[in-house]
Amino acid sequence: MSVVTLGVSKAILALTNFLLLICGFTLVTGGMLLLFDSDRILLSRLLISGVQANLHYPLLYYAAIGITILGCILAMTGVLGCWASCINSYWLLTIYFLIIIMVLIGECVLFITIWAWPNCLGLGLDSYELTKAVQGNYGKEDQEEFTAAIDLAQTMFQCCGVESANEYDTSLWRLQTLSHSLAVPLTCCKLINQNQTKSHLNPIPANTTLCQALEVSRHERHRHLKVNISDNNQL
Repeated sequence: MSVVTLGVSKAILALTNFLLLICGFTLVTGGMLLLFDSDRILLSRLLISGVQANLHYPLLYYAAIGITILGCILAMTGVLGCWASCINSYWLLTIYFLIIIMVLIGECVLFITIWAWPNCLGLGLDSYELTKAVQGNYGKEDQEEFTAAIDLAQTMFQCCGVESANEYDTSLWRLQTLSHSLAVPLTCCKLINQNQTKSHLNPIPANTTLCQALEVSRHERHRHLKVNISDNNQL
């Protein structure tokens, strides 16, 4: 191999390592930002289709950890490539290229799966399943995280229920008197502290009496009515 060819090969390898380091650090940064975005992670608890139904933590929590780990792998691979090229170690270069190939294959499989079958990863918002979950789990003692996710969605998107507020009429929350005589959750009401951080954890309705009134003519100006969770694509 000529000196020029060797120099070009090392330049390409150095550029590849630099790109791997940049991609790795970018993914680590993005993963950490997502991991500390508690609102988005909590909202992903509402993506209850597919594997998400059996996960202990919300889907985005695992996605954030996976992105961070992938970033670390890419960054370490870039360092490995620099080290292997400096000491001219063929077995280290072999490991280096094998890691790159495995990462590329893994990304291709993941992208194809997301494109062809997104629900298997819990990436679809199933309004029917979510409605059943709301009616069966909202307000229960062992479903605090799910309840908080519904409250956050209703506060953020200014909605009430998945399809409508009528879902709460036949929910266990009402039937088992977990509602404490409320017709709808307080987060269905228009709040004084609507724009405050964590307002869904301490909702303060502008008018609790009128918001909880059963007649539409009384509560329509004090309760969120026009938008529901299933209409939103921001989860």
